[in-house]
Amino acid sequence: MKITKDEVEYVAHLARLDFSEEEKVKFTSQLNDILMYMEKLNQVDTAEVEPVSHAISLQNAFRDD
Repeated sequence: MKITKDEVEYVAHLARLDFSEEEKVKFTSQLNDILMYMEKLNQVDTAEVEPVSHAISLQNAFRDD
């Protein structure tokens, strides 16, 4: 999946944002990097991993009283 500069311009227009040409190129590159990382994460085998609600176990922080 690849984001084009035109798509960044379109989304910016919908959000009523005005970016310079330099910012559009920068955001296009950043969004493509994010999507490439997501594709990498999708390749990881998670069939044996049990679903969790938090990355770390949480305990009640309140006192007993």
